[in-house]
Amino acid sequence: MKFELQRRLAEDTDSYERDIVEKYVEYLVEAKDVVEVGNLLFDAEAMLQTFVCDTQLCFPEKKRGRSGGACSSCCVSYTPRLSKDERDRIEEILENLTERFPWLEKRMDKLGGYYEWDAAYDRMVTKDSAGRCVFLTPNTKDLGFYACTIHSYCLEKGLDPHLYKPSACVMFPLFILDVDSDEGTILVTSQHREVLNLGEEEDNYHEVGCMVPNKLAKEPMYREMKSTLVTMFGEKAWNILDESLRDRI
Repeated sequence: MKFELQRRLAEDTDSYERDIVEKYVEYLVEAKDVVEVGNLLFDAEAMLQTFVCDTQLCFPEKKRGRSGGACSSCCVSYTPRLSKDERDRIEEILENLTERFPWLEKRMDKLGGYYEWDAAYDRMVTKDSAGRCVFLTPNTKDLGFYACTIHSYCLEKGLDPHLYKPSACVMFPLFILDVDSDEGTILVTSQHREVLNLGEEEDNYHEVGCMVPNKLAKEPMYREMKSTLVTMFGEKAWNILDESLRDRI
């Protein structure tokens, strides 16, 4: 003889065990903090946070060209992975990149290259002894500020930095989560402690200077990051998002 839990009770209790990302989205929706653009769910609070990428915020300086305080840069706090295609695109410009920044070749030689394999067989961008990305300028002498050499070189040569930089670097501090793979539903939010620690036992969040309220940030993130969002999802998606959020600025 077999007895089954009443259907309504079974459905209710099963809902407690749903994926935490799905439950987090439900929380945002209930708080009326989600803007739906087709299959995209934009975290409105994250999109409206004022933001600017300026290395003054993450490399405090006492003297020009010298770091004068604790570094809180994404180029130090996080280590991007490289797919084979990302590696190949970097290889396309690497020779010219080292000609433009001669010190880069010496740094790569010292680190054994610009990427290394980790225990999970991911290619991880290498870092120097200070934990700084191999592609980050060592000081401010060349460009007047700390900068990504890939990004700077592309701008100088009229190339699209979004094509040659690692995808994680392109999107930062935007953060995407797959909500429903069958429907292609994606949550678009930003890198903050609440979302980075979903379902994790350890705290994976690193506070970076650009994500702390500051006087340099004037525009909401979705406008400051327009070119990135357009690269990610297209101009039409951004226009719909802008129309939905402009009255809330």
